[in-house]
Amino acid sequence: MNRSTLARNLAGFARFLMVLSGFGSASHGGEVKLDGRTFTIPDGFSIERIAGPPLVDRPITAAFDDLGRLYVADSSGSNDNVNKQLAEKPHRIVRLEDRDGDGEFDKQTVFADR
Repeated sequence: MNRSTLARNLAGFARFLMVLSGFGSASHGGEVKLDGRTFTIPDGFSIERIAGPPLVDRPITAAFDDLGRLYVADSSGSNDNVNKQLAEKPHRIVRLEDRDGDGEFDKQTVFADR
């Protein structure tokens, strides 16, 4: 993996952390304390909120496509047992897009339901 790919992946991962945590602050290197958690951000990198409710409520995992869209597995929040969840399939995958190019996702499309 070359340095450019590594930097892009680390930046994407930092952005993903913000989606998961719902934090809104940005920081450029050093330790950042947010909502009782401490993140260590390498110098030259930043962490910022790129999405949150109502676009995505309970993210489990996410991945970017080659167009910069973010696909997020969004949990229903169900506490039902596994067999019931397998039968009912309450979770979904949403696709998030940044239509105005400001770095924050502003459009959600349900990509897969159930």
